[in-house]
Formats: sequence, structure tokens, C-alpha cells
Amino acid sequence: MCKLLKTIQRQINKKTIIIWRFIDGKVGHEKQSAALIFELEKLIPVKVFEFHSNTMDIFRDLFLGRRKFSKYHNSKKPDLIIGTGHRTHIPMLLAKLKFGGKTVVIMKPSLPYSFFDLCLVPDHDKPIKRNNIIPIIGALNKISYDKPPPKEVGLYTLLIGGPSSHYKWTNHEIIDQIENFANSTKKKNLRYILSTSRRTPKDFIHDLTQRHIENLEVYNYEETQDGWVDNVLLKSEYALITPDSISMIYEAFSANCNVGIFKLETVSKKDKLYREVLLLKERNLIIELDFIQKGLAKNDNKMKNYTKFCATEIIKKFLN
Repeated sequence: MCKLLKTIQRQINKKTIIIWRFIDGKVGHEKQSAALIFELEKLIPVKVFEFHSNTMDIFRDLFLGRRKFSKYHNSKKPDLIIGTGHRTHIPMLLAKLKFGGKTVVIMKPSLPYSFFDLCLVPDHDKPIKRNNIIPIIGALNKISYDKPPPKEVGLYTLLIGGPSSHYKWTNHEIIDQIENFANSTKKKNLRYILSTSRRTPKDFIHDLTQRHIENLEVYNYEETQDGWVDNVLLKSEYALITPDSISMIYEAFSANCNVGIFKLETVSKKDKLYREVLLLKERNLIIELDFIQKGLAKNDNKMKNYTKFCATEIIKKFLN
């Protein structure tokens, strides 16, 4: 694999690959396309042009507008067109129709697979077998390394989500589990770093600090720098995460953490996210908090870095 990549890099080293990235305003979607481009940049020289996914605006601009005012006509023609989320699909196809390039869609498309050159489809969506489909587990993310990072024994990162349409959320239910876990492991001299997220209720930190839990460092995500959570995960032995935060679960996998899950009641056992978390449990990729607490579990089923894998496959398929 390394020899192949070096050969590919030598062959295209003189050419800068033009990427058109379509975004839809959803943070989770944009993080995935950004992560894929981040891995491509490590392997080949690229230049990225970014476009918002408004189908009518794009149609008018591409086919009805005046060339000198068109941001598309004024950008270099794409080699790759990348997007995540249903709103990006038609704009990507319109761009390909007008300017060419290979389309790479992340997540299961709302249009037929055959419309796109490559589809990176989560395994839980049960993708069919096609030459233009790569099944992936989870969400693509920027956490990456060449060698497994050294872990700080006894360091636990706690990542807290918030209310969603998938689980019934209460602050005290999560805080009770944190307190019980910390109290049961007091003698082990563990260290806990907790971070909130965009969906975490504003009063969560206040409610948590009233418990006076030892060895717990609490951070409001708004006060941390970009990439801070990634760096903490890379040195953490364990990551304990609320089940509503599926993207954080996959980031912890990429950071080579043992991943534990807090308990929350699902809104429905037919819920897509609930079923995805259940599948990860069945594969022993995530561990119940009770087992970690008793020292009975350590996850050795390390998942491959799908972001790096997909970037390599794109180069082999389209840029070799």
C-alpha cells in the first residue's frame, strides 16, 4: 500500500487537483467532507473551492446567468466534486454536467447510486454491492495518525451530547452515572476530562459542579479551541460518550480509544441512531459503562481509519 501511494504521488505530484466542495450548512455533514479533503491534502496537492448548496441559485448561475458574474465559471474546473447530505446532491450533479469532474457523495444518497461516480455509504444503511460504493462504518472525521498514539493510562474523556429526537434526555440521569462511575473508581486514581457540545443544555455544567466530583475537569466546548477534543481523545485510554453523539463515538474510535456508552432511554427501538448504537454493541466495539466500572472490559476491536482509506481509494480510482 505504501509503495502504491508513493507511486501515485510521484505521478500526480506536478498537478494540483481541483476540488469543488458543496456544503449544506449542517455541521456534522460539513465535518465529514472537510475530513475527507484533509486526508486527500496529506497525499496530493489540492485546491478547494467551496459552494453553498442552493439548487435554484446554482441552476440559474450555471445555465441562465452571465459568465463574468458566475462564481462557478470563475473557478477552475473540478477534478473532484465532493458533498455530504441530500441538499448537496443535485448541485453536485449540475456542476458535473456543466464542468465535468468525478462526484464523490458521502452518506447514502437520496438519488440512485448510479448517478454518482463514488458513494461512501455507512454500513448501517445496508449499501448494495456496486463498483461505485464503498461501505464505511460511521462518520468520516479528521482524527488521524501514522502510528498508534501513546495513551495516558487512567485518562478518561467524557463527551456529553444533549437533547435530540433519538433519546430522552435529562441532565440528572447522565450526571448520576458520572458520579456513580467516579465514586466506584476512586481507589484507581483515574483522571476525567469532560467536554460539553453544541446540544448540551446550558445548565448542565452548573448541575454537574454541584456534585463536587473528584478528579473531574469540566470544559465548556465554547471555550475550547478547534481540535482540542481530538487531541484529548488521542491521549485518552477510554472515552465515555452519550449515545446521542454518534459522530463523537466514531471520533473516539479513530483516536484508538476504548469506547464506553452512557445509558439513555431511546425514543423508539426502531430509531435509526438507536439501531446503529445497538449494532456497535453487538460487534463489541462499544462497552457498557457497568463493565468498564467493574474492570471487566477493554475494547481490542480497533476500527480502521475509514477517512484515510476512502482518500486512498479516491486517488486510486480517479487520479492515478
